Amino acid sequence: MKKAQNAKTTKKGASKKQPRKREGTLKKSSPPKQELKRGLIQPFEVCGERLEELATTYELSVSGIGLIKARPDDLWKLKKQVDQDLSGSWVADWSAIDAASLESQLDKFAKAIEVDLNLHGAEQEAIKAQEMLSRGLSMVHSQTLISLWAILESFIYMLAANVMSNDTNIRQNEKIRRIKIPLVDFETLDSQERSYFVIRELEQKVGASYRKGIGCFESLLDVFELGGGLEENYRRDLLELQQIRHVLVHRKGFVDRQLSEACPWLKLRMNSKINITREDLRKYFKAVNEYLLEISRRIVKKYTPQQE
Repeated sequence: MKKAQNAKTTKKGASKKQPRKREGTLKKSSPPKQELKRGLIQPFEVCGERLEELATTYELSVSGIGLIKARPDDLWKLKKQVDQDLSGSWVADWSAIDAASLESQLDKFAKAIEVDLNLHGAEQEAIKAQEMLSRGLSMVHSQTLISLWAILESFIYMLAANVMSNDTNIRQNEKIRRIKIPLVDFETLDSQERSYFVIRELEQKVGASYRKGIGCFESLLDVFELGGGLEENYRRDLLELQQIRHVLVHRKGFVDRQLSEACPWLKLRMNSKINITREDLRKYFKAVNEYLLEISRRIVKKYTPQQE
């Protein structure tokens, strides 16, 4: 009985001496809380939806203009058929026609008038569509390009604001701590608005608006420890996107010295009208997608704990 008790004691003591499993030490930031996880995902979801909507709008616009150009041909065919029906049912003596036949005849007249009116409007629209096509759909391409840069810009600000709101460690950054905000203005803002307020102030402090290409975004991302590199060809495409967007918005699409010097490989003449093609847009969409993927990799690297 005593031996059994000793054996039990020994077993119990041995269990206390068993070495604990060594937990891996974290090399990066601790795993983010649910709010931070959501804050990191949301900008990608919103940006993805907007990019898809922009691409769809562009394709429908191009297709629609082509259909408008071809619409008069279809209406001319319809007019020919309606005129034939109308001439084949001409009534010599209207006084002898019954009510049903009269109603049918009047319907044919009304349809003929409607087709004529639609044909006139369609021909006017077709002329405008042809003019747009002859200019290479420059307005459609320009507005798509401007919107593309705006979506990317909005993504960066949303991401920075969400990190600012949910990652308490980032708030200890010296550049952020030095930002001075009027107390009265600050207290009237909610949490998200405060983050955007800080981002705007921070943007001025790092001189983001004066940097070229993605440098304007990287200067902000660096503060949030999300800065990094990008393949040179995509970096160059995004520089083109930024600079061309500038002349479209501020120079009515005419090449200025800033664009000419920033993108010499485009070999643009000063004061010439910029011409954006479908291939250009495809290239810029690709560059934006690659940049988003690169930023997502940086986020995973920063916020995913790695064990030694």
